[in-house]
Amino acid sequence: MFERTGMKPMWCDTPVPYYDVNIPADIPTDVSEVMQGEYWLAPSNEAYDAIRLTEEIQVRIVGVVMLTDDEVYEMLSHRANVIAYLKAMTLYIAHGHKWSRQIEEFVRWSKEYDLWCKMHFYGKRMQEEVEKERYVKTETYRKKYRV
Repeated sequence: MFERTGMKPMWCDTPVPYYDVNIPADIPTDVSEVMQGEYWLAPSNEAYDAIRLTEEIQVRIVGVVMLTDDEVYEMLSHRANVIAYLKAMTLYIAHGHKWSRQIEEFVRWSKEYDLWCKMHFYGKRMQEEVEKERYVKTETYRKKYRV
């Protein structure tokens, strides 16, 4: 009837399932089922805009991480990108399977706000933990090799 295939966006380690032909009537298009991960529906090329958007966001995040050398920002950004993708797909489905510039702008803003909140509330504490971990690794290396 239809073939289920997969593709691998750059922000994801495993292939994301999608349906590449018209969707049969027996497959539900309810937002709650999409959010539970049972279906990822892409009946038109517009749905691929969500993947393109998250890939663009990931490239921007990598650029920021390379400029700032911030390990905590990098750790927090992975989940923020997944959340941005889920918001984009939810809005796409809620908007009647139509992609719009407003969805893209909102998802970009939402990702930035999500990362800001994470850095504001968890960034300092996570940075302290990373520093402790580096210190322990350095001291363990020095003791082991008597440097």
